[in-house]
Order: sequence, then structure tokens, then C-alpha cells
Amino acid sequence: MKQELLKDAIGIAYKEISDRLQNFYAPFPTEDKELADAIDQLKGDKYRHILWMFYRDGYTVEEIAEKLNVDVRTISRNKKRLCIDLYSKLMF
Repeated sequence: MKQELLKDAIGIAYKEISDRLQNFYAPFPTEDKELADAIDQLKGDKYRHILWMFYRDGYTVEEIAEKLNVDVRTISRNKKRLCIDLYSKLMF
């Protein structure tokens, strides 16, 4: 039961940050200084640019994987990890 609650909480956090990133990188973005600061804290992360590619440039996970010559699971896993990391930076 605890694992299900944790899984649900992670899913909610991922959805919330994903929506926030879509608004942040939209053609007419909403200003979100907190999110911009949290993204800046990811500078040392090897996969940070996949957030730009996905949310700003509109590439699919498959297209990003092809461009970076890595497995689709690598992109999916790191996209989710980065979103959860952003969420934790914003909430705590």
C-alpha cells in the first residue's frame, strides 16, 4: 500500500511539473521565475537538454533518442527524473 501511495505521489508530481514546463516553454509563455531558477540548478546534468527538446522544441521521446543516439528508455527515464527533481526543488 505504501508503494502505491508513493507511486501515485510521483505521478502527480510528474504531471504537475510537466504541465508547468509546457506553459513555461509555450510560444507565449507564462512567467515562472521559480521554475526558471530550478531549471538553472540542473546545469550540471548531462540530460538537462532533453527538457528543452521535448517541451520547447516539441520533439517526441523517440525523436530525442534518435538524435542523441540513445535508447528511448534512457530518454523517458531521465525526463521523468528531471521533472521529479524540479518538483522537489520547487516544493522543498
